[in-house]
Amino acid sequence: MAKPSRLNEEIPGVREVFRQDMGKMTGWLRDGLRVITNWLFAYDQRAAHRRLMFFILASLIMWTILAIGLIMRSPYDQPLLSELLEAFFSVRILRHFLALGLALGLALIITAVYLDDIFELENLSIAELFVLEAAFALFYRRISIRNGGINPDHLNSPIVQIGGPGIVDVHLENAALFEKVDGSPRVAAPTINRSLILDGFERLRQVVDLRDQVVEMTVSGRTQDGIPITAKDVRLVFSIYRGEKKVDPEQAFNQPYPFSEHAVLDLVYQQERGPWFEGLRRMIRRELVQFISQHTLSEFLTTANVDVQATNLTPRDELSDLFFDFASGFSERARERGVELQWIGVGTWVLPPQVIPERHMEAWRLSYESRVRRSPHTLLKVREETRTAELLRLIDEIPTTFYSLLNQEMPDELIMQAMVHSYRERIREAVEIYASQEEPAPMDLQSAFDHLDRLV
Repeated sequence: MAKPSRLNEEIPGVREVFRQDMGKMTGWLRDGLRVITNWLFAYDQRAAHRRLMFFILASLIMWTILAIGLIMRSPYDQPLLSELLEAFFSVRILRHFLALGLALGLALIITAVYLDDIFELENLSIAELFVLEAAFALFYRRISIRNGGINPDHLNSPIVQIGGPGIVDVHLENAALFEKVDGSPRVAAPTINRSLILDGFERLRQVVDLRDQVVEMTVSGRTQDGIPITAKDVRLVFSIYRGEKKVDPEQAFNQPYPFSEHAVLDLVYQQERGPWFEGLRRMIRRELVQFISQHTLSEFLTTANVDVQATNLTPRDELSDLFFDFASGFSERARERGVELQWIGVGTWVLPPQVIPERHMEAWRLSYESRVRRSPHTLLKVREETRTAELLRLIDEIPTTFYSLLNQEMPDELIMQAMVHSYRERIREAVEIYASQEEPAPMDLQSAFDHLDRLV
């Protein structure tokens, strides 16, 4: 028996070709149906308008078909237009739409009950309103975001309870982060020119206050050698990271609080749960406690002014490099989380008086004073204080001599001679100081000394 040729083996049969063509056609139909479904049942406002128009057109077409069928089954002798109008509003036609309306109303109630149960709204009217908004873009509600949160009057809105669609007004001092159904975020800047329109099920994740925030707190911890210490009246100013780009002065009025969209994402997704500023407070507290635990008590005492009686340590800006190195590093770490941080000060380091013996405090105080006295700044200050004190003594010496002679009831001529001698001695000492330094005395000083010398 002859073997089939190789050419016959490579040519598929009719059934296989038909099966392949049907598979391709089914795939095309499936893809086309998916495209049409996504186009018609998308979550945005345009799709809702398309659904509304499709519903209206389908109702009109169905109404027209029923009316024409009624005319064809029941011939009239009236003109066609009159017969068509009577058929449109005939009870036999309206009852069909009444049944359709009851079915739609029942579907609305069932869907609202389902949403009320899923989102735990405990308010069926809110769920019904949301279904109408999401399906046909009807009765869009509006909420406003101000002062770092949602307007209290809008807390029961479907936009807050379930999500979009809806209209959102964001005031100048706020920014908001919304999340779509697929989880993709959208940062909403202040709505200056037009309001923000949300897509279906687009929910509010977080509201960010763009204004500067001032924080004051007290943090307690233990040093590396186990001594409890408290940072009292810690003060700092923080805000969302505003970016390197500067705002145009002409746009400063419309955008008084610039910000970076990446900072909003970092701030929301890298912070702890709850309000972002509360999470930042907890982070600052942890960082300060860790900072205290990494240093010994001696390091704190040598970078602060020590008050032995109150055991308070007030940091000095020019000496507290220990803390400010930590503050600059912490500010950089905070910027990675979308926060711009500015330290005002750490206030006062407070120690419990019963922990440190008085002799240790005295030793630390002497060590600190010795270190300070060796600094050029302190030496210059001591020199100026000594010079001022000597000048005051010299100025006060002559009047003291005069009143002393006057109380002795000496004659005026003798008092004048004693005063001249006193002035001459002071000026002579000044002239001798210049001579010891091998410098000529000022002309006025030498003339005054020569004149008093002649008088004597």
